[in-house]
Amino acid sequence: MKNAKAMSLVLSVMALMGGQASADILVNDTFSDAERSTQSLPSSVHWFGGSATTTLAVTSGALVLPATTQPKESGTLGFFTVDDSPLTLNVGDTLKLSFTITTPVGAKVDDNSFWYGFLDSTAGTRPTVDGSFDNARYNAYTGYLAAAPLAGAHTLRNKIVQRVGGANNLTTSANVSQIGATAATPNLAAGTYTFSLTMVRDSATQITLTSDMGGVELIRVDDATDDQPLLTAFDSVFIWTSNSSVAVPIDDILVEFTPAVVPEPASLALMGFGVAVVVGRRRRA
Repeated sequence: MKNAKAMSLVLSVMALMGGQASADILVNDTFSDAERSTQSLPSSVHWFGGSATTTLAVTSGALVLPATTQPKESGTLGFFTVDDSPLTLNVGDTLKLSFTITTPVGAKVDDNSFWYGFLDSTAGTRPTVDGSFDNARYNAYTGYLAAAPLAGAHTLRNKIVQRVGGANNLTTSANVSQIGATAATPNLAAGTYTFSLTMVRDSATQITLTSDMGGVELIRVDDATDDQPLLTAFDSVFIWTSNSSVAVPIDDILVEFTPAVVPEPASLALMGFGVAVVVGRRRRA
């Protein structure tokens, strides 16, 4: 009976150690304030637009990416850390972006029609006003992005890419490296969906990335042994749609960071005591 109690103690502590840490909410912007220009984390982010003339506006409680024929203009960039202080993913950490999107009839259907994910800026390069995403300030920005057409007949256009820097245009596909193969396009009907991108640092050399577009999931693994470096620092969210003929509303932008579970010293000591009791009793038996 005493052995059973000691073993129960060990198992309880092990379960506690293996539990999930609670998520830290870095961004939770529902646009209830009806504006996009106030930086007051986590409830409000200054969302920068890609044009000084094409209006990025909050309408009916959503951030609306404007209809435009200029692919460098219809998108938004927002920061969730102070300048030059990115969040670093350590082994076991998880970073997740999610938001709702209303995909209208007539949304662009080409290969690069909708991109979203995490980027990392370089010190002193953050914008202060709206302006083109084709700018030298963005030359060294890096990150991971999910990409797919919002609608259309394309069959294999769902992918996850790594932006490696080296081009001024933040929206170009010329300086991204695709991770793994393309997959089936979500091909969503007009409606409101939840999109997400989750990054888990599995080890010192590997990150697992999972995109979910309205229930269509894609999982890819970036490995430090491939031809591109593993990216582990992030400070911003980028959401972009290419020359769409219709406006695209975005809402409920949420960024969650879940650190790896680190056992407290008291938990380790308690487990060690339980193991010692079990071993000692078995030896005397």
